[in-house]
Amino acid sequence: MAGKGSKSDKRGRRKGEGQFWCLPYFMAHHPNFLALSGNAVKVLVELRTRYAGPDAKGPGANGALPLALKEAADRLGIGKATVQRALRDLREAGFIEQTHPGAWIRGYAATFRLTFEPCDGAPATNEWQRSNKK
Repeated sequence: MAGKGSKSDKRGRRKGEGQFWCLPYFMAHHPNFLALSGNAVKVLVELRTRYAGPDAKGPGANGALPLALKEAADRLGIGKATVQRALRDLREAGFIEQTHPGAWIRGYAATFRLTFEPCDGAPATNEWQRSNKK
């Protein structure tokens, strides 16, 4: 039961918590997902938190999700080389696609597309279902 001053409603649901990501069982049980390292899953979740929805424009749009190695390493508590390996594993497993390379000298982060979310009005390609990484 929600008390006075509580952030929960009478059903115990929290209000104002923002977006959430529902990971479908068929994706979580797929061999490509199960083969991912824990760090790759962390990077995937970080990329997914940057996605602002199918109607988003600019940096939150799928296909324009920025992720700099240093920023991800600092945020996730892992090394830059580990982030780089995780991104490679996610690409090979078909969960992400790099849309633009980063440019360290110019200060541009690489941008990515989530293959399990719609992009530019087109439906999700779900390449992770066709990929044969095991």
